[in-house]
Amino acid sequence: MRKKVLLKVSACCLVVIMSFNVLIQGTLATKEKSTIPISHDDTETVSHSKNTPNPETDFDFSSSTGTITKYKGSAGTVIIPDTIGGIPVKVIGDDAFNYARINKKVLSITLPSTLKSIGNSAFYNQDISYIDFPNGLDRIEGQAFLNCTQLKEVILPDSVSTLGESAFKQCESIEKVVLSSNLTEIPNSCFYSWTKQGALNDIIFKEGLEVIGANAFMNQSLKNVQLPNSVRIIDQQVFARQADASNHGDFYIGTGIEEIRSQNGIPNIANAFSGWKGRIIFPLTKDVIDSRGANAILDYPNSSFKVFYANIVDYNTNGGNPASIPSETVLFEDTIKSIPVQPIKDGFSFAGWYSDSALTNLWNFTTSKVTSDITLYAKWVPIEWTITFDTNGGSAIEKQKVNMYDFISEPSTPIKNGYTFAGWYSDSALTNPWNFTTSKVTSDITLYAKWVPIEWTITFDTNGGSAIEKQKVNMYDFISEPSTPIKNGYTFAGWYSDSALTNPWNFTTSKVTSDMTLYAKWDESNSHLTEIDENTIIVTKPSNTNNNINTSDSTNTHLYIFFTVLSLLAFGIVIFKKKNI
Repeated sequence: MRKKVLLKVSACCLVVIMSFNVLIQGTLATKEKSTIPISHDDTETVSHSKNTPNPETDFDFSSSTGTITKYKGSAGTVIIPDTIGGIPVKVIGDDAFNYARINKKVLSITLPSTLKSIGNSAFYNQDISYIDFPNGLDRIEGQAFLNCTQLKEVILPDSVSTLGESAFKQCESIEKVVLSSNLTEIPNSCFYSWTKQGALNDIIFKEGLEVIGANAFMNQSLKNVQLPNSVRIIDQQVFARQADASNHGDFYIGTGIEEIRSQNGIPNIANAFSGWKGRIIFPLTKDVIDSRGANAILDYPNSSFKVFYANIVDYNTNGGNPASIPSETVLFEDTIKSIPVQPIKDGFSFAGWYSDSALTNLWNFTTSKVTSDITLYAKWVPIEWTITFDTNGGSAIEKQKVNMYDFISEPSTPIKNGYTFAGWYSDSALTNPWNFTTSKVTSDITLYAKWVPIEWTITFDTNGGSAIEKQKVNMYDFISEPSTPIKNGYTFAGWYSDSALTNPWNFTTSKVTSDMTLYAKWDESNSHLTEIDENTIIVTKPSNTNNNINTSDSTNTHLYIFFTVLSLLAFGIVIFKKKNI
């Protein structure tokens, strides 16, 4: 009974806990639903406000030409849409944002990506500090940004081909200008500063520019200007009255210059560069300038600047690669600042530039100064390779020094006792023969001598005995002792190096030094056994005056002992038979 009660109590507790958990989860879910959308909506609202163009109703728009004719909005931050009424915005019309017309200051402008042209006085007297000009923009008309005094920089895309007169005039805060590569002319007063000294000190000209109009950069703060070689004409007072400075640096005129115009037609450059403190550098010789008949290119010593004409430095690579190096123009008594690319020549090392064709006067790019037109000549030293001769035990051969791609001089033939020289090889395995008339050197190399052992023919004269085949033996090697020849009635008594049989040949110590013949020596047999009958053995002795066996001969001694034992054995057998009888 108690167990049943306990079970019921436990079940009730479990129900209460589960109900409480469901309640908590529901409360949390309600909080999430009430808070998350609010945060999300706020984020979207902020993002939307940053990227959304101004309403189309902020603009008067000509759909036939794609031109904004007037800004009617009230916001100082303007984002121009790419399309209005589905029509691409191509033109900002004349005076469209002109302060005198709309009577409000625009602080920020975002131009449409579809824009092709900005009209006359379109943004006159506005407080725009930065403009991102879109790629595809072609024209900026006259006075388009006149008196935009807060504008900090002008970076034109390469699509811009036309600037109007005074387009950025009186924009005194501009510090940097990057021009378009499609721009051929900078018109009069384009970046002219009038009310105060302009801040422009950094300008990037691009190749293709040909004409710089009058007063274009007057009254600015330029230093160290580099004009492209394409510039032909510099009009009057273009760079006049630059900000006061102790030294404005160098002003480099391009090689294409034809005319520097003056205000009154007098041939001098003081008008165009009035107030420039530094060097005016022409990368052309005075003779070249004069030959062009260029107006107003004369040096006036009383000016604040000094005119320098350049000398031409040419390079002769003497068969190197590249075949030609572009000429340089260097100021009189100046060093060559730009060291040319080092040429290369197959089989040679570059040994420097020389000021004479005889290659005796080395040019020092740090200290040598240009005083006239000059040609510098490349000096080449053949690359030398070392040829080592490994004679493989033969007589020594000295090393050679050989220029790259030259032939090796065939050395004297080395010597090695017992061998014949069989040529030189480029590998130690002696598989690649070296041809001294066709093989050229491309690196340090070792040539290996090949040797063939000298073989001598050994002939065996058996003096009537059985034949023995000839042998081939390397010089100074040992002869293999052949099998013993046979001759009836004779005993072989050894090999001799002479036919008189006086010099015995020792196969373990004597070495071959030439073709030779070995001669067999024979001795007559010293005893014969003849069986008479079953019971009698007759021993015949060779005739000998003293009837003694020649014990000096070991072979005869052995035969004597053999026959003696045999005779005693026969004698014993006879006696044994008789006793039995």
